[in-house]
Amino acid sequence: MSNISVPYTGLGRRMRRLLWSTRRRLNPDERVTLPFDNGLKLQVRRKDRLARRVYLEGYSDRELAYLVDLVLKPGMIFFDVGAHFGQFTLMASPRVGARGQVHGFEPTTETFGQLKANIELNALENVTINHNAVYHEKTTLELKVCDSGRGEFNTLGQPARRGGGVDHIEKIEAIRLDDYVAEHQIGRVDLMKIDVEGAEDFVLRGGADLLSREDAPILSIEFSERNVEAMGYGVDVIRTRMQGFGYTLFSFTPESGILSPFPDDAQHADGDNVIGVKSRDNWPGTFA
Repeated sequence: MSNISVPYTGLGRRMRRLLWSTRRRLNPDERVTLPFDNGLKLQVRRKDRLARRVYLEGYSDRELAYLVDLVLKPGMIFFDVGAHFGQFTLMASPRVGARGQVHGFEPTTETFGQLKANIELNALENVTINHNAVYHEKTTLELKVCDSGRGEFNTLGQPARRGGGVDHIEKIEAIRLDDYVAEHQIGRVDLMKIDVEGAEDFVLRGGADLLSREDAPILSIEFSERNVEAMGYGVDVIRTRMQGFGYTLFSFTPESGILSPFPDDAQHADGDNVIGVKSRDNWPGTFA
């Protein structure tokens, strides 16, 4: 049975939407602590776009929530690359338990502060968070940071948000997955979420050793043609690289846990979560 909470519907949902919108207009910087995922707490700001979705849906991305709930078990290791304010990092912590580990990576200074506050709010001792971008080389990068409250659009390329909305540029330190795994003596990663607004292929390139292994993690990675074009390549590059590592690509049906083959000619204008699996034995659900 799934541990994913049910979203609000009907009149309750409409009333909550009205309440949120009204409070946001009155005080967009108000910090709110939401009840979240089986006793956890999530501190957000009224102006955060993803916060409203969590308030109404329980999660900003229910597909990812189902994935984390299905795959992670006690003792496992989860990497959250592009952790934002931490909802999936938080979710993973009790699921992997004291013997497991959660590693979150978030480059934006403001958003990393929110992530850190949420880890401390829930007193999570099995979580390590990193104020870094993940890239194909260790270097310093320029991150385009959007208006406060729209941090999910921050990118090394061009923000997908209509009309731009870049507020400032931050110098950020980038690290490689393979270096990080070696430095932290991590034997195996079981699940990795990668959502980095167009830099997904650079993350993969920096993790070639980890991702080429037979026990490589299950991957959830965003395919967004708009985002990657701003970085100078297409989603076919991500697809080819993953297949070169030995991954088979799938789409995920959340409620059933079924993986279906992901078509090579699928379009990804607005972004899709694609699941990469090395071995069918590693998938706890079923296959179409």
